[in-house]
Amino acid sequence: MFLVEIEMDKQFKTPDLNLASFLFASGISLITLDYADPQNILFVFDDPPADLLLKFRMGTAEGNILAYSNARRDLQHMLKRGKNG
Repeated sequence: MFLVEIEMDKQFKTPDLNLASFLFASGISLITLDYADPQNILFVFDDPPADLLLKFRMGTAEGNILAYSNARRDLQHMLKRGKNG
């Protein structure tokens, strides 16, 4: 499911690890992790370009698979630590 939230202060939030990994690997700055709801931890990023999100959603996103793999690993470690990385 492609669940996101965009706020007025130009932040982008998602609980989706795959999307978060793609954004992180694409150079979008991770601001923090939002643990307000432990059942739905959110990755909070600077607002990414709309076309990047569209490409991910449409399955046409491209990128460096090693960067994606490293980003996913790093984000998983942040989640396991239970605090901001």
